[in-house]
Amino acid sequence: MINAWKLVWSKFDTLIKLSEKIPEIHPYAKIAASALLSAYNIWKAQNTRDQDMFELLKTIYELCNFVRDAAPTEIIPAQKSILKKIMEQVIDCSQFISGYCNNHSFALKAVKHIFTGVDDAIIKYNASFESLKLAFTQRATLSTQDIIEDHSLHKTDDISDQFVEFICKTVSECSILGLILLVIDALDECGGQAWNDSLKLLSDQELMKKIPPNFRIFITSCPDHDVKIIFNHVHILQLHEHDREETDQDILTFVHCALITNPPLTLNGINEDHCLKVTQKSEGLFQWASMACQIVQEAAEEGQVSMYALEQVLSSGSGLYSMYKTAHNTRFKSIKDPIFKKQFKTVLGLFSLFINHFQGQL
Repeated sequence: MINAWKLVWSKFDTLIKLSEKIPEIHPYAKIAASALLSAYNIWKAQNTRDQDMFELLKTIYELCNFVRDAAPTEIIPAQKSILKKIMEQVIDCSQFISGYCNNHSFALKAVKHIFTGVDDAIIKYNASFESLKLAFTQRATLSTQDIIEDHSLHKTDDISDQFVEFICKTVSECSILGLILLVIDALDECGGQAWNDSLKLLSDQELMKKIPPNFRIFITSCPDHDVKIIFNHVHILQLHEHDREETDQDILTFVHCALITNPPLTLNGINEDHCLKVTQKSEGLFQWASMACQIVQEAAEEGQVSMYALEQVLSSGSGLYSMYKTAHNTRFKSIKDPIFKKQFKTVLGLFSLFINHFQGQL
């Protein structure tokens, strides 16, 4: 049980260090530390150590652990009063532990106007600490909300300005509890000027230094050459081979369903081997496989030969850019394709014969 006190002291040190930065709160932290130490010495001296007191000790430990995990980069004014109340509550709880360990009946008489018993005291202290933790968190949330509602930040399309104004300044001016994670998914799919701007921003070391140490950026991307060059100095977690096998199996299941099991229209000539080729060509990209199946399905819906569309897909280059190009060519430039023109003329000829036949009967 002595170890439980050691844990509390190790966590309470976080509160002390935090309060040292705030002059009006630091005295309360010193008093709280003194009260807690007094409670420990009295508790250690007694012959029988009441399990109820360990419950209160656990409450203080969890509160200190919360502040440690929260690790705010900067305490905003609205949180200072809450932190002061937290210190006052630690003092009160420590004094209760001291009084109870020293003289059970005296301690209960001293607080009988507040608590009906030890169990009630534990419940009330727990509820009080929980409400203080919630209030401490809500103050940071409200501060963040004020910045989000600042519509002046919406007036620029420049990615660098947005990053500085909306992220760097926002995080530095309010207290965000714990780690902040910014996720940039599929960076490689960002094309055009936005692609160049994003790479320039993320490679700007001086700009990255402006964000606080509890800020993290998590990026997912295909291993494009430009991406590798920019992030060669950071930790890169690559998809392992066994994960790739599972991904390929999922893609194969999807392709088989889209082309054989449950296509919008029956796709003549397409078999299991074709599904496997599409899966291999996708190189683990669901997006690639999805677009490939969509091109084949749309070709069938337009009366074209599905096998021809599949051959176009399989003959396209690797990666999403090549697939995007194939999709655009298929949808917007098919009229220039000799096979498509031949099919179009055949359909148009049959339609003309049909019209001429019925016009002659009218």
